[in-house]
Amino acid sequence: MAAAFVHRASRAGDPLLHTHVVVGNLTQGPDGRWTALDARHLYRHAKTAGYLYQAVLRHELTKRIGVEWQPAQCGAADVRGVPRDVVEHFSQRRAEIMQHTVEHGGRSAAAAQVAALETRRAKQGVPVDRLRELWRSRAAEHGLNDDRVLTLFGRVATAARPPVAVDVEQLTAEASTFRRPELLQALAAAQPAGARIVELEGLADATLLEPDVVRLAAGHVQAGLSEPRFTTRDMLATESALIEGAVARRDSRVAVTSLRTLDATLDEHGCLSPLQRDLVRGLCRRGDGVAVVRAPAGAGKTFALDATRQVWERDGIEVLGCALGTSRARAS
Repeated sequence: MAAAFVHRASRAGDPLLHTHVVVGNLTQGPDGRWTALDARHLYRHAKTAGYLYQAVLRHELTKRIGVEWQPAQCGAADVRGVPRDVVEHFSQRRAEIMQHTVEHGGRSAAAAQVAALETRRAKQGVPVDRLRELWRSRAAEHGLNDDRVLTLFGRVATAARPPVAVDVEQLTAEASTFRRPELLQALAAAQPAGARIVELEGLADATLLEPDVVRLAAGHVQAGLSEPRFTTRDMLATESALIEGAVARRDSRVAVTSLRTLDATLDEHGCLSPLQRDLVRGLCRRGDGVAVVRAPAGAGKTFALDATRQVWERDGIEVLGCALGTSRARAS
């Protein structure tokens, strides 16, 4: 058995240089027996490895031929000066994958991976020299001929540059905590001309020692593996203020509805389960300034919250909807 990792950007199907690394899934123990590796660490760090790979790629190409780069997206960057028509033409696989996900209602990275597997065609045994001729011909048809390629070289000085630091507040913009791998991803993507791995790892270690960075006391456990997590002092202060505000607004009699309206609306929703009905009653009658609804996926939170909204609106209480993201909706 072997575990294969593709170190590249997460934009499935993009025509990016990448490398397949094959790791033999076996090891010999002190007792002489051959057993399988615990590959969970490899899989958990595969995305970070891809970001580091792209940073080193940019570093080497900048140093050797002086190319200039567009801002990195998902860890990878396009060479500045390459016509957009060429990029889109050589992204036909990406377009095919995206079309498949749209047709099947998928949006996640997992859906894109499924689409890539289902739309993949068997590779033909075309000689490399022949492939290069075809690629050159197709590129020239879209404005990237030999003369245009030469203009891409020597655009920037090839002298070594120190890596660029990142503001740790960026790491908590969408998540309250982060791990060292997420920090490495941010650092790798922030390097306009790439960087060496040893430089990025050194900068990551220095960043984690900054006064504004706080290592959390309890490690984050995922799939049986514990790994330190970090946050910022500003994030801790924000969370403390939120908790204090929520506690202070207990029993503030906010959005309390009449029993008559509540019972009438519940009667109209006979398909609500007993737990869902208790949830609606609690939200409409408890009156806390902040109420948290927590339940597993598929438990019917959205349906119960919609019934709650109807109760509030029928009693003249204005309801404003907001969301942290496309998959995280909250009613307030």
